[in-house]
Amino acid sequence: MALTKDQIFRADDTKRERVDVPEWANGDSSQAYVYVRTMSYAERESFERNWFAGTRDGSHAPLLYQADLIARTVTDDAGARIFEAADVPALGAKSAGAIARVYRVAERLNALGAQDVSEKKDSS
Repeated sequence: MALTKDQIFRADDTKRERVDVPEWANGDSSQAYVYVRTMSYAERESFERNWFAGTRDGSHAPLLYQADLIARTVTDDAGARIFEAADVPALGAKSAGAIARVYRVAERLNALGAQDVSEKKDSS
């Protein structure tokens, strides 16, 4: 049975995953985690335009690309974003290991790996 418009709009299709970040603990590393969520289609389009506009193949990785993705996808327990665009430079100053761990989850959840981006460009 095909879905109706109402069923599609009511569906909660956001995925969220917990990522432990002991480097960011202030004492109790068992409580050092964040949630990473999928972006909406509009959020992803905005992110891609910001980073890939003007490049033919999207192959370069501009400064603070990973920090920007993290700022757009990390949430609190309730699912609200905890970072704003103005926080990206401060995220860029954090541990490379911690940023890489959170980024890998954000990249996977949002299908932003090199293969995913290549497939999207080929289909447009």
